[in-house]
Amino acid sequence: MYNEAVKMVIKALGYGPMAETDGGYPGGYLKIARSIGLLSNVGVGPEGIITLGDICVLIYNMLDSP
Repeated sequence: MYNEAVKMVIKALGYGPMAETDGGYPGGYLKIARSIGLLSNVGVGPEGIITLGDICVLIYNMLDSP
């Protein structure tokens, strides 16, 4: 679920093609998300579970992304 949430945000920001050329799913998407600061203060639980609060932080971080 964590990887899927990151992928959706990256695609919404228009970085999908860059993430695909950078390794695809999930590595390329996570790499781009880290490089633009999307994952600051976002945690991930066991088995890739992301909480609603962490999704809110991820979306909030979108506001400051380039």
